Amino acid sequence: MAAGVNDGQEIRLSPGEIRTFRLHLAHSVLEALAAGIITNAGLIAIKTLDAEDWQLTVPLAVSSIGMFVSWGTAQIMARRNKRAFIVVPFLLQAICVMGMATVPGAGWFLFLAGMAAVFEITIRPAMASFFRTNYRPDFRGRASGIIRGWCALAFLFSNLSSAVWMQFGEGGRASISILMVVAALILIAGLACISAIRMQEDGGKRERQGVTEGTKISSLTILKTDRRFTTYLLGSTGFIFGGLLYVSLIPAVLSKDFGYGYVASALLLHVIPSLVSFGATQGFGRRLDHVNPLKLWSVIRAGWGLDPILLGLAAITAPASSVGLVIAVFARSCRGACMGTAWVLWWMVGVNYFAPPGADTSRYMGIQTLLNGIARLATAGAAALLLQSVDRIGVLFIGGFLIMLSALHARWQASHDPEGAGSLIAQERKFQGE
Repeated sequence: MAAGVNDGQEIRLSPGEIRTFRLHLAHSVLEALAAGIITNAGLIAIKTLDAEDWQLTVPLAVSSIGMFVSWGTAQIMARRNKRAFIVVPFLLQAICVMGMATVPGAGWFLFLAGMAAVFEITIRPAMASFFRTNYRPDFRGRASGIIRGWCALAFLFSNLSSAVWMQFGEGGRASISILMVVAALILIAGLACISAIRMQEDGGKRERQGVTEGTKISSLTILKTDRRFTTYLLGSTGFIFGGLLYVSLIPAVLSKDFGYGYVASALLLHVIPSLVSFGATQGFGRRLDHVNPLKLWSVIRAGWGLDPILLGLAAITAPASSVGLVIAVFARSCRGACMGTAWVLWWMVGVNYFAPPGADTSRYMGIQTLLNGIARLATAGAAALLLQSVDRIGVLFIGGFLIMLSALHARWQASHDPEGAGSLIAQERKFQGE
């Protein structure tokens, strides 16, 4: 049994399961280290490459392509091995990050940041299937909590380190190139870890009972026949749209409205949320498999919605005072307490509450990524249009309002879900007819 895997409850893992978990953890931590550097792209573009506000939405718009691509690949991979759909996009992501080290202007720099996100996104349906197939039901929540918690810490370290490098080093084009090369090499090391896992593939290709191998199952078929999942997606739309609407403007709010530099902005943008996430996600992970995910979603979304609302209030009332700083720190802490578990629920295990085990896991996740893609594309345009009539702070309030509506919807669905089994473990047993 691997040290630290138990976390207070007895779960006996086989040597193969321990090896898989350790390699997966190493891969995820390395990916988080690289992401911590890449996520400073917005600040770098503003402070060193003189990007305009509208250019900050470019990565969001470009990354929406990945959502559409992943929807298509999810249908293709449903009855196939998932390894190639994980390894190849990771390699292409590293190549894009390496390209960020060489381009001269903010436009191309942010475009390649978006392309790197495209390939990271296309992996997600395959990773969801990998997670479900290679981890037992009573260990998935705990494994995801441990992984996301340590990823938050790794992200924090690299994000703050790269911000310090940019602020107190030369901070010029050479510094940007060094950072991006380092990030690309870290991604390649993470690729080596995930490639070394002996993946269990058969369970991820098997169709649910009653479906023959020749039957064509489309996204439209799933949306027409699975009322629970469709209702869930409708409520999730407010959360996704609201969150994406304001997130790309946070660097501008902190640097322009609050007047913060690289380090202070990085602390509020990523470091404080990641530090809070480190503890909160592991805490949620211990119970994740045993609670109703819809009820948990309502709590997570309400906490997330406080972030833009409180930031907006602080920017209006006292951006340059200690009171404004305290409010901003609290707002970002609310975001940090929620973001790791939100990631786990959306991209790792939450889909298991709706998708039967097997090939449908990839299909359902493909629909979720398609929804994200539509939202990313729509919010990039919506944010640009809104900025013509309201300021950045107005966009924050609108995003927070939409997120709060989605929290209410999740609570409503939880209380009107007779087909749900209550918890992820209970739902898995129900699918398996136990």
